[in-house]
Amino acid sequence: MKVLAMLLVALLVVTSFAGCRSAEGGSSGVLSDLPSVTTAATTTPTTAVTTAPTVVPTTVAANPAVKVHTLLTDSHLADIYRTSYKSVFDRVQQNGFFQESVTGRYRGEYVRSIGALACLAAEVNELPAAGRALRFVTNVMKNKNLSYLPFTISADGRTVRTEDELDGRAHFVLGWALYILKTGDRPYFEESYDLMKREADAFCSSTYFYEQFGLVRNRRFTHTRMRNSNDYHDVFDLLTNTFTASALERMIEVATAYGKPEDAVLWQDTLGKIKTGIAKNLTRQVNGKTVYLEQRYYDNGQGNPENGVSWVCLSPIATGFSGVDPQILQNTAAYTRSVLWKDASKGGYLAVESSAGGSIKNWILGKSVGWDLGIAGKAGDWEHICDTLEFLNTYHTQSLYMERMQPSGNSWKLIDCGNGEQVIWFLWGMARVRQAAGLSAKP
Repeated sequence: MKVLAMLLVALLVVTSFAGCRSAEGGSSGVLSDLPSVTTAATTTPTTAVTTAPTVVPTTVAANPAVKVHTLLTDSHLADIYRTSYKSVFDRVQQNGFFQESVTGRYRGEYVRSIGALACLAAEVNELPAAGRALRFVTNVMKNKNLSYLPFTISADGRTVRTEDELDGRAHFVLGWALYILKTGDRPYFEESYDLMKREADAFCSSTYFYEQFGLVRNRRFTHTRMRNSNDYHDVFDLLTNTFTASALERMIEVATAYGKPEDAVLWQDTLGKIKTGIAKNLTRQVNGKTVYLEQRYYDNGQGNPENGVSWVCLSPIATGFSGVDPQILQNTAAYTRSVLWKDASKGGYLAVESSAGGSIKNWILGKSVGWDLGIAGKAGDWEHICDTLEFLNTYHTQSLYMERMQPSGNSWKLIDCGNGEQVIWFLWGMARVRQAAGLSAKP
């Protein structure tokens, strides 16, 4: 036992100096015929890590799993996770209101973030807070007699913005359904089901669902990508369609469990069509490999494809949608990393987006880090996880997670630390990685 303990200590010391990448280098990755990348971010380990990383690795290539464990438990990054986790769940007031921005950059509560919060709560078992937050929204809908889920709500519930962003509505319906399925909260089901049924029915209506594409149309998709000097896009996008499909899947489960199977007939029919539509119209070929397409612009019904890549390409991992093809998602992640990954002196990061012509917007969007970690955790790609975590541990100098990071001289500028939506999805991805590493999702 003494010899084993000495070996472990020696290995941890070596690993702490060795960084994240294996001495042997990674495999060629899922998209082996794509342009080469200088990091292991596009690789898939040849041997999956099936035990907690605290077990002594038997090969040099397993060292990143040990380094990840240290970064998750005893580092500045671990402080970021703890501080951000506490900020999110402490921020849910007793009446359920959730302030989006603690810096004042964004006013009020963003309903899309409440759906994301419920998804996170289901992952880390913080469901009472999610229940309060969901109720606040549905109570406002009733009090204001709203015909669909709002965009934002003020703290007193009296002022709402009703811009119709379909992806935000799908976030909320998904979160509501997950909460009901996880908790069996019958009283809340009874008081809010009709509102959610109305939303799900709307998703299936000709207002949003287009038979010719088998996809739902989002007329106000908020993007980092500018088109015609506008970051609101009228599109058939991957994010909205996978979140909508997942919301319908969970609503079908709810209706079945609560004795309303007749309500699920329309949803089931539309769900099948969206699955087909995503596979047919939101994929493309890159060097012989199928990857997900970011979006198609409505463009007077033409559905013109966007062939750039961005954080949107990683969004399916967050939905839990059964229609997501695991191989296509891994191909998509590998391709996205091959285009957007940038090395740093410590680790590396994914830039936010690239145009079809290869022009890269070089800053980091908070939630894309969480989604990328979620994909890497599912694949057991410890080298990529380690590089990402080491970058954050070094350059994310504040303990409350950011909305975005931008290069600023030799350092990084952190913007809107504590931003609700971005922090929530970062926590979600980190929770997935922590569980894959044999740790509790809770800090």
